[in-house]
Amino acid sequence: VVLDHARFAAKLDAIDALAAELAGLAAELTGEAQLCRSTAVSLGTAVSGATGERAGAAGSGWAAVLELLGQQTGALAAT
Repeated sequence: VVLDHARFAAKLDAIDALAAELAGLAAELTGEAQLCRSTAVSLGTAVSGATGERAGAAGSGWAAVLELLGQQTGALAAT
């Protein structure tokens, strides 16, 4: 078996670049989760009653989704 070292090295470079992009995306998703969390509080207090509660819960739900997605993206980038 003959290995093409140049092609192998190029693929490793591409994998490293993808990992760096994923790490950046993970950081952005984490930042968006924090923004959603703070917005959820504002939504919950800006509107009274059940509508405000639902709006706040929706914002909190999106924050949780983004946080989980950011964590998983970061874990993938680290592998």
